[in-house]
This record gives sequence, C-alpha cells and structure tokens, in this order.
Amino acid sequence: MCGITKILFGALSVAGGTLALNRTSWRLAFVCSFFGVLGLGFLVGALIGGVAMVAVVVSREEFR
Repeated sequence: MCGITKILFGALSVAGGTLALNRTSWRLAFVCSFFGVLGLGFLVGALIGGVAMVAVVVSREEFR
C-alpha cells in the first residue's frame, strides 16, 4: 500500500513539473509540488518539493 502511494505521489509531482515547465496552471503546479514533498520522503522530498513550491509561487506571474 505504501509503494502505491509513493508511485501516485511521484506521478503527481511529475505532472506538476510538466505544468510548471509549460507554465499553464500555477495553482495545480503548486498542489503537485506539495505531493512531491510527501512522495519522495521527508528528507530529500521535503527539500526538493519545498524549493519547487517557492519557485512556483515566486514566478506565478509568468503562468497563463
């Protein structure tokens, strides 16, 4: 069950990264970066997901 959850959260974080690169929806990219924090683990995931959350919020004017 935990493996399925990690795969789901990983897929959501990849989808959020795609949204952020295409600059289509900053709210959905922000939510997906939160799932990235939970998916990869508390040490590496929190660091990478936290940086992604800050980057999305700072550059939200660039999204369509």
